[in-house]
Amino acid sequence: MANKNNPILSPAAEQNIIALLGLSNLPDGQRAMLLDKMTNIIGQRLILRVLDSLAEDKREDFKKLIDSGEETDVQDFLLVNAPLFLDWLAEETVKLKEEMIKAIK
Repeated sequence: MANKNNPILSPAAEQNIIALLGLSNLPDGQRAMLLDKMTNIIGQRLILRVLDSLAEDKREDFKKLIDSGEETDVQDFLLVNAPLFLDWLAEETVKLKEEMIKAIK
């Protein structure tokens, strides 16, 4: 399990999820599909964390930026309004890896 003070110290943090799950022999297309699904899950979790951290007016601004699809504008917004975003990204990535490992054992 992750170190509660710093989940980035988890052994799962440094390892490739495909290798961790023993799925290295999957065809490239299936690996890509699996990684895409995991990326989407992490993205959804991050959006929820950002929304939870913002004041109501900033939530609306963020939702509009997400809907616009302007990635640079979203990144700029996150730098200013969600300074812990990169920490959250690392935490959610490790959390999903650990959930996936637990699910297959």
